[in-house]
Amino acid sequence: MTYLICINSIIEIGRVRDFFLDFNLPEIINIFAFFQNKRSVIYSRKVFLAYLLKKKLLKTKNSIDE
Repeated sequence: MTYLICINSIIEIGRVRDFFLDFNLPEIINIFAFFQNKRSVIYSRKVFLAYLLKKKLLKTKNSIDE
């Protein structure tokens, strides 16, 4: 299992590299900045994964629309 260590939490992601392929560096920096102030591990993990999923879905939708 692969773990993504992020500030106050350890996030379990099956394939971190593949998951981030659709993101450019500024987006990844923004994601970690967004996550930085979250305190609760469980809450933060849900928020972080929801944020990533939303970004990934938006990128997919935009590429389909183009």
